[in-house]
Amino acid sequence: MCVVFLGGIMFAAGTGVIGAQRGGSGTNEPITPPNISAPAELPPLESPGGFGDGGIRARMAEQRRKSMNDSRHQRLQDDVQKLMSLTNELKADVDKTNEDELSVDGVKKAGEIEKLAHDVQNRMKN
Repeated sequence: MCVVFLGGIMFAAGTGVIGAQRGGSGTNEPITPPNISAPAELPPLESPGGFGDGGIRARMAEQRRKSMNDSRHQRLQDDVQKLMSLTNELKADVDKTNEDELSVDGVKKAGEIEKLAHDVQNRMKN
C-alpha cells in the first residue's frame, strides 16, 4: 500500500478503507488528489507587515545592547567608587605610618587597588 500525505490529508492507493470508499475493486489503480490551489505568496519575514519578527528581533537586540551597556556602565561606576575608597584608605594608612614602616593592610590595599584598576582599564577598552 502506498500512503501519501498532502496538505494534512492522507491518500492511499490499494485496498482498504479508502479503496472501499472510492468504490474500488481492490486493485492498485492510481488515486488522483483533489485540486488544491497553490498557497498565496507570503510576504518576506523581514517585511514590517510580514509574519516574521524582523522588527521585533531588532528592537529586542537594541534593548539587550542598551541593558548590557547600562549594566557595564553601572559596574564601572561602582568599581571606580570602590577604587576611590580604597585609595583614600591607603592614603590614610600611609599618613599614619612613618617613613620606615609599611603596614600589611596597606600592602594588601595597594594590591587590591592595582587589580581593580587593571580590571576597570580592560573593561573600558572593550
